[in-house]
Amino acid sequence: LHYNRWIADKSIAFLRAVRPDEPFFLFCSFPDPHHPFAACRPYSEMYDPATLTLSPTWDVREEPCDWLRDVKRGSPDFTEAELRAVVAQTYGMITHIDDEVGRVLDALHSMGLAEDTVVVLMADHGALATPKDPRYEFRNHPELERCLHILPTCENRQMNLFVRPGKQEAVQTYFQRTWPGEFTLVNPAEAINAGLLGPGEQHPRLFDRLGDMMVFAHDKAYLWWSNQDNFLLGRHGGLSAEEMLVPFLAVRL
Repeated sequence: LHYNRWIADKSIAFLRAVRPDEPFFLFCSFPDPHHPFAACRPYSEMYDPATLTLSPTWDVREEPCDWLRDVKRGSPDFTEAELRAVVAQTYGMITHIDDEVGRVLDALHSMGLAEDTVVVLMADHGALATPKDPRYEFRNHPELERCLHILPTCENRQMNLFVRPGKQEAVQTYFQRTWPGEFTLVNPAEAINAGLLGPGEQHPRLFDRLGDMMVFAHDKAYLWWSNQDNFLLGRHGGLSAEEMLVPFLAVRL
C-alpha cells in the first residue's frame, strides 16, 4: 500500500464518519512530489523523458531579490538527461496525487458533503537541483570549522553561522576565496530589515536562532555538514523563484 493511497483512504474514512449536518475540517497532506524523484508504478512509467518539453529557461538561475542580483552566477551542472528523468518521475508523482485527490473529492460528493464546503489546495515551495560536489562538503573545510562555535544550522542553502569571537572577517574571507560569487553573507539584522523572514512580531529570542551570520546560496551551491554521506540531489531554502513560490487555490464546491 503506497503512502499516497493510504493518506487518501484515511481521509475518506474520516469523511464517512462525518454527519451531514456536522461542521468538519479535514487536513489532507500528501508528501509527494518530492525527492528522491521515484514514482511508483504505473506512474513511474507514464511519461517518456525523451519526449518531455522542458522550460526554455531551465538552465537560467535568477535571484528574485534585487540586492542579490549583482552576485556573480555560476554555470548549471545538472545535465539535460538527468533533468528529463527527474521531470518524468515528478510528473508521475503529480498524476498519482491528482488521482488520490480526485478520490477524496469524489467521496465528498458521494457522501453529500460537498455543498457549502470549501476546498483549499496548497503546496510547499519547490526545490533546486543540487548535484553532489565535494567542494560543498563541510568536512573538507576544517579551516572554516575552526572559526565556528558549532556546525552550521538551518538549511543547506540558507545557513546560520555561530562565529567565534574575532573570526567574522576570517569567515567572510574564506567564503570569498573558496566559493567566489556562490554565497552571500548577511548580518541577521539586515535580513530582517529586508523582509526575508516575513512580517509579524519578532520573537525575543529570534537572534538566538539566526546566529551571527546568515548565508544565502546562489545557483546550485550549498553546504553539507551532516555526519552521513550526502544523498540529496535537490534542496530548498534559497532565494530562487523555484524555492520561494507557493501555489494557493481555494474553491467553494
